[in-house]
Amino acid sequence: MAGRMVLMELAHPAIAAAVNDNDHFRSDPVQRSVVTAEAIGDVIHGSSEDAQRVSGHLAAVHARVNGPGYRASDPGLLLWVAATYFDSVLLATDLWRQSMTTGDREELFEEMSTVFALLGVLLNTNRSHSQCPSLCGSNARRAHRQPIAIDLARDIFWPSTKGRHQAPMALYYRLVSFGYLPERLRSQFGYEWTPRHERALRSLVWAAPSLRPISEATLRRLADGQGRPLHVLMSVAGYRASHNATPRSLSP
Repeated sequence: MAGRMVLMELAHPAIAAAVNDNDHFRSDPVQRSVVTAEAIGDVIHGSSEDAQRVSGHLAAVHARVNGPGYRASDPGLLLWVAATYFDSVLLATDLWRQSMTTGDREELFEEMSTVFALLGVLLNTNRSHSQCPSLCGSNARRAHRQPIAIDLARDIFWPSTKGRHQAPMALYYRLVSFGYLPERLRSQFGYEWTPRHERALRSLVWAAPSLRPISEATLRRLADGQGRPLHVLMSVAGYRASHNATPRSLSP
């Protein structure tokens, strides 16, 4: 769900502008992903000192990211990022056919509120766990066509005009990322969705439980803090450190 989460974040005009003006993923997408993975690993799996270190660094970075119409430390923008994450996690559990009960979701929401607080997001734990998913839905209704967000989606999902980005992993990543967006957001990004893509996505969902042991083993290795498995995975998908020209249409 990482790709879906990124797309839903970019649906917010202020976040799209901030990423476009300040993020360095275009020059080195692999290293950018490794840095993010290591930070998340330190917050979730590391010691309290590791988590506080990441929290302080992130707050310092956000304090410097300001521009026309956006401020990275804005609580509303941080909450939107948290909302896309929480909503995507719940969807992922459904894909593994391990849907959570209401109690499970409430417990997850309370636990994640601690993690989000380290990242500068204060959630109201007295409200229902539906707080985050409802924000996702409301943003989907407010979304409108944004050239910046569309260009960023091209750069993220089609970073090379060379054939390596037709690798099965890249195709799978795009299919899942765009396929599980709210329909309106998917159309706003200009991604053409056909019955063929719907059939392919359903086949992947049907096979998901059988892929779970492989996925879990990969995620455990990603938690080693070195980022080596992530380098390999992204290389197989076709991502390289250098950035090339991107196609100008979001054809699947």
